Amino acid sequence: MDATPPLSSIAAKTADDLEAFRKSVEDSAAVSGGLWLSYLFVLFYLGVAVGAVTHADLLLQNPVKLPFLNIELPLLAFFFLAPLLLVITHAYILVNLALLADRVRQFHKQLGDQVADLPCSQERRKSEPAWHSSSPAISLCNFSAARTRSARRPLAECWRQYYG
Repeated sequence: MDATPPLSSIAAKTADDLEAFRKSVEDSAAVSGGLWLSYLFVLFYLGVAVGAVTHADLLLQNPVKLPFLNIELPLLAFFFLAPLLLVITHAYILVNLALLADRVRQFHKQLGDQVADLPCSQERRKSEPAWHSSSPAISLCNFSAARTRSARRPLAECWRQYYG
């Protein structure tokens, strides 16, 4: 007996894997979007708090009154903690976006592997020149420009022609 599973079950399994990758990317993007907005809020809040400090407050070392919270912090403590908070939130956002980029890279690779296995994709790859781009519209424009030996058309025109 043949121990290999039927082709339809393999295709269904890889489609489920691709769906799981897509869901993972969407979830990570939603989290990253919320974190990005919170980073912008922290940046805005610290900007308002620093903008409220006057030259006289710096000279006399008056405490900084935080907006919306009505809490007074000593001047030196505020100007030590505010940049530290900003750097920590910025680093956290960068790490989160790097993880999102890695997930998108994995999804792109998995999608490319599945598309490369299709027979029509293999035929198209043989017919296109070796320098073609991964984007279908750019590839179409480069191929048609090389075929007619004319200058390449502007990219916007190619996108309009290809996508309608």
